[in-house]
Amino acid sequence: MDALFCRLVRPSFALGTKVSALVVQRGFGNASGDGSVEGDEQTKKAKLEENAHKMQGDVHGVQGKPTEAIGLGQVHFTRPTKPTMKKEETVEKKRIWGPEFELPQYTRTTPFKYHVEHRDMFARRQVIDIPEFHIGSILAITRADPFSPSRSLRFVGICIRRGGYGLGATCTLRNVIAGEGVEICFELYSPIILSVSVLRLARHPDSDLRYLRDAPSQYSTVPVDSSSWTESPAVPVPLEKTLVQLRPRPWSRRWWLPKYNITGAKVDAEAPGVIATRAMGKHVKRVKSEKQKEKERVMWEKGQRKGKLDIGAEWISEQIRDGTYYKG
Repeated sequence: MDALFCRLVRPSFALGTKVSALVVQRGFGNASGDGSVEGDEQTKKAKLEENAHKMQGDVHGVQGKPTEAIGLGQVHFTRPTKPTMKKEETVEKKRIWGPEFELPQYTRTTPFKYHVEHRDMFARRQVIDIPEFHIGSILAITRADPFSPSRSLRFVGICIRRGGYGLGATCTLRNVIAGEGVEICFELYSPIILSVSVLRLARHPDSDLRYLRDAPSQYSTVPVDSSSWTESPAVPVPLEKTLVQLRPRPWSRRWWLPKYNITGAKVDAEAPGVIATRAMGKHVKRVKSEKQKEKERVMWEKGQRKGKLDIGAEWISEQIRDGTYYKG
């Protein structure tokens, strides 16, 4: 008997269905009746080769050519050309609303904190309008003041600095009132801010205009009762090209240092009246006034009478008389 057929019949447990039959067939020879196993082996090889040829039409290499079938059901792998991973195209991050929405470059950040802050900032912007402005623009900010008769205070000035991130974003306005420079730092998202309006939209090449403190008052004076004279939003805002002429030294800061990177003011480190200092490893020559020279001459004479100065006294005294000796 070439093949053994076993039929197993079992009832189905599903209601309303007929009895199902499971047929188990097991072959022990070929269909030709020769009693050997070679027929089944050849049949299996033929089926495997047929399946391999079918897979050959489905599997393709990276060059668009089908891969070759090797052996029984084995598919040849074509190595892809390097690099296998393409770098994502860098997309420029667009700033929305203002610079205060940018995340600070800290080593440790808390994304959830910034998420909550940004939600509060958007909610605050639904209450008041915070327009776009740059360093050098003229603003008018009104805030609540319980000690004022009108319960509010309006200040007009030039924006000389912006700082802070998130809800701590600040804006510093400067104006000259009655001959005195007045600066007020406002928190843009504070609840006491009632309105923010831009009187004149301008752009300055410098990101910090605190050197206006050392400039004449004409560069910081803005009429308090001035109204808006901003151009149309469609007109692009050009950069200010007027150079600020600073007063003679001393200044509040060493504006000639590279860390300030000032381009909108005339800053000369070799101007007369330079105070002795060291900037970026280079010694700046100290220029003394006549009063300082006279004071050193008197001190020298006192010390010479007391006998405390004896090394090179003749040479130093000669340099002092000629006015060419500078004590560094």
